Amino acid sequence: MNLTGDCGVITLSGEGIVLEVESAKGIVDKSGKSGKNTVTTSTAESVWVAGDGNTVMWEKPLSTLPETVGSANTLTGPQ
Repeated sequence: MNLTGDCGVITLSGEGIVLEVESAKGIVDKSGKSGKNTVTTSTAESVWVAGDGNTVMWEKPLSTLPETVGSANTLTGPQ
């Protein structure tokens, strides 16, 4: 799925989601123990991941440090 333009906070609560976002105020992943979501964005102010096995990538520095309370998550991008 692709989202273009400036988005607000995007919340994922499903599993197996592949999402490309142009710009978002925030990315929140609440996918649970078997998340395995992949999110790519050019710009986001914040990233918070609670599920397990998710990947979130961003291209421009975030306004805050990325957070994860899950396990085996990959959060990648400039700080």
